Amino acid sequence: MKALSLPHRHGLKITSIYLIISAGWIFFSDRIIVEIFEDQAIMAQVQTYKGLFFVVVTAALLYYLIGKNTASILKSRARLETLIKQKQTLLSELHHRVKNNLAIVTGLIELQANTMDEADTEALQETQFRIYTLANIEELLYKEKDFTKIPFHECMRYLVSNLEQSVNSPSSIQANIDEVNLNINQAIPLGLLINEIFTQLRVNGYKGKIGSVRIDLNYYLPSKVKFNLQLVDLPEKAITKLVETGHIELKLVDLYTKQLKATSGWETTSNGYTFHLEFNKSDRSGSAATMAQSM
Repeated sequence: MKALSLPHRHGLKITSIYLIISAGWIFFSDRIIVEIFEDQAIMAQVQTYKGLFFVVVTAALLYYLIGKNTASILKSRARLETLIKQKQTLLSELHHRVKNNLAIVTGLIELQANTMDEADTEALQETQFRIYTLANIEELLYKEKDFTKIPFHECMRYLVSNLEQSVNSPSSIQANIDEVNLNINQAIPLGLLINEIFTQLRVNGYKGKIGSVRIDLNYYLPSKVKFNLQLVDLPEKAITKLVETGHIELKLVDLYTKQLKATSGWETTSNGYTFHLEFNKSDRSGSAATMAQSM
């Protein structure tokens, strides 16, 4: 049974008190008048005064009860508004701290990368790209303030923009991105999964090579999200770490696919490769612990 809201509880309380007093007054006052007065004319006059008295008393009682409960409601509302402001301040502070901490981590990684050879530098770059993706999703979450409706299409455009900046010919990348809103437990793993693939394209796929990429993100059905990636004329090295066992990139993609409860896979075409991923959109935000437990 659904619990009553605060205004409904106060209204029920006032109505109950009014009914009890009214019933008691009508029942007992009539019996007293009959016992005291025998003359019908006097009895009718007393009944009139009784009615007027009842109206005055009940009006005063209702004024008191409504005023008291209204004050209680206003006090509760003021307390809630104060709590909301405190939480907004806390969220704002938390957002800036997370943003600054992520910037510090990426800065430290970049400093470390400058002292290492090329192979180790690539591994650190991949870690940087993962952190950038997390920071972007966190930024979207802070702007929207709704864990169930993160505009993932904006995150997708950010990832595509980063990919375009790292290739020789940005025009070789075609993106068809629909407006897709996801809850936090789906936006984070999907963003990290796509980032893993794009990172391999940035680090291993282009490097002077000429190729083309087609990216599709849309609703396959009203509640089904579909992501397709077509790679044409790119070296096999571009996806080696994503398809061969033993690589952390493949393990991460499998993990994110599991978190999304999705189906995914790579296919070889006559001139390249295709990756597809499908999952059911969920409106349930869940808990951050839910995602952490699956890792």
